[in-house]
Amino acid sequence: MNNKKSRVRHDTTAQRGSEARIDSPPPIKRSRLTWLLYIIFWAMLVGSFGWLAMMQAAEYSELRGELARIEADTQRAEEQYEQLRRQIAFIGSDEYIIQQARQRLGMVLPTELMFVNVGN
Repeated sequence: MNNKKSRVRHDTTAQRGSEARIDSPPPIKRSRLTWLLYIIFWAMLVGSFGWLAMMQAAEYSELRGELARIEADTQRAEEQYEQLRRQIAFIGSDEYIIQQARQRLGMVLPTELMFVNVGN
């Protein structure tokens, strides 16, 4: 019986050893295709982020140009407003009324003398 037991033990250990080999997976070897797919995936991911960054940079540049144009238009409008405000203030002054009376009507102040050239 001793022989039988030793055989059984021997057989069970042999089975356990073979099971141990089956249970542990062999080391993973990645094929060239798998690596190529990983590289393509990461290249597409990085490329898409790069493309988005470039598009945002272009849009940012366009918006900065538009902002500069709007600021220039605002500056011109403010200058025009200030000029019109000065003109309105001048039109309401006595100096403007005297100027227009001299130019359009040929009038002079009572303390002034008018000389007229009648030669031609």
